[in-house]
Amino acid sequence: MRRRVLRPRRVARHGPRPSVPILRRVVQGETEPEGLGRRELLPGVVLMKNRSCGFRAGPWVGLLLAFALVAAGCGDGAGDAAGDDAAETEAAGGDTAADADADTADSTGTIEIPDEETRSFSFAHPSVPLIGHVAIHAALDRMREEGFEIEEPRIAESELVAEGVARDEFQMASAGANSPILLAQQDAPLRVLMQRNGNDWALFGVTDIEDCEDLDGRDLAIHSEGGVSAAIIRHWIEENCPGTEPRYLTIPGGPNRAQAMLAGQVEAAPVQLDQVLELEAQGEGRFHVISNYAQEIPVLMTYAIFGNSEFIEQNPNVVKLFLMRVIEEHRAISEDSEYLGDLIREYLPDYPEEQIEPASELYVESDQFDPNGGASDEILNFTIDFYQEAEVVEQEPAITPDDIAARGLLEEVLDIMGRV
Repeated sequence: MRRRVLRPRRVARHGPRPSVPILRRVVQGETEPEGLGRRELLPGVVLMKNRSCGFRAGPWVGLLLAFALVAAGCGDGAGDAAGDDAAETEAAGGDTAADADADTADSTGTIEIPDEETRSFSFAHPSVPLIGHVAIHAALDRMREEGFEIEEPRIAESELVAEGVARDEFQMASAGANSPILLAQQDAPLRVLMQRNGNDWALFGVTDIEDCEDLDGRDLAIHSEGGVSAAIIRHWIEENCPGTEPRYLTIPGGPNRAQAMLAGQVEAAPVQLDQVLELEAQGEGRFHVISNYAQEIPVLMTYAIFGNSEFIEQNPNVVKLFLMRVIEEHRAISEDSEYLGDLIREYLPDYPEEQIEPASELYVESDQFDPNGGASDEILNFTIDFYQEAEVVEQEPAITPDDIAARGLLEEVLDIMGRV
């Protein structure tokens, strides 16, 4: 059988990065996928439309996944690995390094894509574009350069993204980690592949809310009833001030919650780290950080990259190539905040220019882009224990890392690229 060899480029520690091509994504609007609503995903698994809080799953608030953040760096021996990879490419019938351009010749390894695997898939995102998305956009554009046709729909809520992946309406996606893990616990056909970016949440509010108890009766905006940030806040309240009852308002998207706070419509809200910068700059001293969850629980994975189980099984090399591309971007970002700034300009064109540099530095300094994907046994076991204690995942059926994640492909990719 004829095989095509795609040779991923190695992200260099020094020197200029390749230019980022213009994103070509299909935006289908912030709507529910066709046919989604209140219906059974599998026997006993129902996503129900809540009158005020969007979709939620059964009796649970949500489930989160925790991953460790690993400090970025590069291992030794990269040159030897690149030489070995070039020899493998020549043996496989592909171009040698001498025949390739400089970027392609400097390769981390090869991923062979058999003819029977697809060259077309969709990758879904939640509706609001964020800094955490830019590495994925760049990775998918790299794959487009290599001949793949990829659609990138944006869907209103993480819960709907996960349901769409389970139904194979989208083959892969990124969203709040609670939604795919909750469905995977109930044997839905989807599995986590790696971390998207680290825990970048903080609870921000007006200055007279000084601690947890002060939230009682105050207007607190959340993304959705089943969202990641809502689960973190409820666990934090239960641990620190049980009995406190804020007035929860649903406002999807951290930027939208930030604007609502600036407009005086809400008194507190979970926002991403870069929105903290915006609120501090525009708030004229009216707001402050009530709790920095990025510092308090840095190993908590709030976002996951996940895929449909059948798609993963039928197209393992396509998935591995995608994971390699994302990790390449993570490693480049971890070494150079200016590169992250370039990605923000490319993929978030409306992002305020004056905030790009401080936001990029903040995300790199806080190790938001894990260079190894963040899916070890230690990390996943911590995740399960944390959320069972928080009562956002059921004690039964019992779950293990292998029940919620397909880590074998990531391990194969790291074997090729090396761990840092």
